[in-house]
Amino acid sequence: FMEGRPGTGKTRAGWHILKRMAHQGKSIYGLTSTQFAKFAADQWHSNNEEKGQACEAMERCRRTSILLLDDLGKQKMTERGETELYDVLEHRTTNLKPTIITTNATSIQLGAMLSEDRRQPILRRIKDFSTIIKI
Repeated sequence: FMEGRPGTGKTRAGWHILKRMAHQGKSIYGLTSTQFAKFAADQWHSNNEEKGQACEAMERCRRTSILLLDDLGKQKMTERGETELYDVLEHRTTNLKPTIITTNATSIQLGAMLSEDRRQPILRRIKDFSTIIKI
């Protein structure tokens, strides 16, 4: 979990880690939090192609060896997005799969963006299963 001001290299560091892991033969997947939010919503899209791409992306978030979720907090936190974020984090932590998260927000700011019923479960999974690096 890399937290810090814009322009401090969090995104670049996350992508370099993914690149290194790919060279070691690990399956990787990286996306922005806005892409994640769009895929979360598009799982119920009326267009079957959009729906299929979204469902595949969410499944890939769960199964990939190493996931990068870039700029958490940049997306609008909808109920669907929060639910999917919780589900992905729960799946990954249960299966001991590393997740790299970058954000410009502090944990307090992230918490304020989340609904009351999902705030603590999401933040706890991030805190308990991450090394927090403040840049």
